[in-house]
Amino acid sequence: MTRKFPIGTWFYHPSDAFPPEEVDIWHNCGLTYTLSPKVEFGEDDPASIIPFLDRAALYNMKLIAFVTNLNDGDYRENFKSVYNVLKGHPALAGFFVMDEPYTREEIDKAIRYLRIQKEVAPELDPYLNLTGRTHELDNVFQYGDMDTLMKLIADTGVKQICFDAYNQTINYNAIDSFFSDVIPTVKAAENNGIDPWLTPICTAHY
Repeated sequence: MTRKFPIGTWFYHPSDAFPPEEVDIWHNCGLTYTLSPKVEFGEDDPASIIPFLDRAALYNMKLIAFVTNLNDGDYRENFKSVYNVLKGHPALAGFFVMDEPYTREEIDKAIRYLRIQKEVAPELDPYLNLTGRTHELDNVFQYGDMDTLMKLIADTGVKQICFDAYNQTINYNAIDSFFSDVIPTVKAAENNGIDPWLTPICTAHY
């Protein structure tokens, strides 16, 4: 598939909340690389994503399989089981890892999950979304600085990272803090050969 500029958003609804033709609307909105409907591991059938992938392929779109709860038990075996259902689909970009890890324990887990996903499915791009304020957590997760964290992420084989920063939506005075969050994240990513993506906000989170 021809690489397109990645434009995406978050979908929190399960796959049975709308038909695969919903992807037509996503395409008409200009989305090119976005999350699939959400599937909870152990509760939902990951194959329910396939009709959405099929529809996305018609538009040369890529979908990130939004499968949650893979850490309920053996992460590697759980991931293998859903990967084996979806692998090889031309519209599959990768699998969701975590959103906004905000403690050292969560970040350590996110890095471990990234490594597992790249080992099992090296052809895919795992999706991890950091928060723009991650650079403020140095004293919490003791990695020293964003460069160190991004190197750990790059060492997993991941070539792209997403992050969100909402403070620019609060008021005009928050614009400065928005850039103070974005700049160290982007610099650290680029210093370590990672392509930084900004996660678009979704209206009212639903």
